[in-house]
Amino acid sequence: MTAPDRVVVWLREAMDAAWRDAEAATSGPWHVTEYVAGSDYGFDAGVGTAPGEVDVVGHGYEGGGCERVQDARHIVRHNPHAVLRRIAADRELLDWGNWPGGGPDSRDAYEWAVRLLAEGWGWTEETT
Repeated sequence: MTAPDRVVVWLREAMDAAWRDAEAATSGPWHVTEYVAGSDYGFDAGVGTAPGEVDVVGHGYEGGGCERVQDARHIVRHNPHAVLRRIAADRELLDWGNWPGGGPDSRDAYEWAVRLLAEGWGWTEETT
């Protein structure tokens, strides 16, 4: 197996694991519920499946609330539906390498694109 092929295998395994996690997570859409600074909750925000709900990330210490609203917004932006959409698009990029008719230049471009994609998923030279 070539080095680029090993990267593709690693990348597909990483995507499969993320896909399983996203499918098993609380379904969305997710919303941020902000609290007044200094409130009794002890956190600035929670995350829920409806506005005002905090059934994904609670509002108190027992619920693991978000100390910063920006953290809650980041969590919401990376909800399961968003993750599944990105994985589907990334898989299409990987499948592009199976396109018949590409010459050596297209293979080099594919390997370069795969390496960039893998780096975004946490791959480094030390990974393989």
